[in-house]
Amino acid sequence: MARIVSRARALRLEYASRIGRNVTVEEAGTAMGIQRKRLTALELGGFEEVSNRELIAFCDFYSRVLERPINVGDILGYDPNNKWAVGLIALHS
Repeated sequence: MARIVSRARALRLEYASRIGRNVTVEEAGTAMGIQRKRLTALELGGFEEVSNRELIAFCDFYSRVLERPINVGDILGYDPNNKWAVGLIALHS
C-alpha cells in the first residue's frame, strides 16, 4: 500500500552532523515551535496529517540552519510501494 513517508529525522541528523553534536528532538522542536511529542510522531511517520504551520516551521528552521533551501518535498515523500519503510526497518535492525 502506498504511503507518505517523513524525512524529518534525516534533516535533524544532518543538522547534528553539521554542527558536530547531537540535536535532540526536544531542542529541534523548541526551535521550530513544535512540541516534542508531535515532532517525534512526525519523524517516525506516526501522523495522519501535517499542518501548513508545521511545514513552514520545518522549512524555515532547516533552511536557516542547513544554509540551503528546504522544501516540503525534502520533508515528506511519496512511497507507492511502501519500500522506504521496509528499508528503514532493515537499517535499524
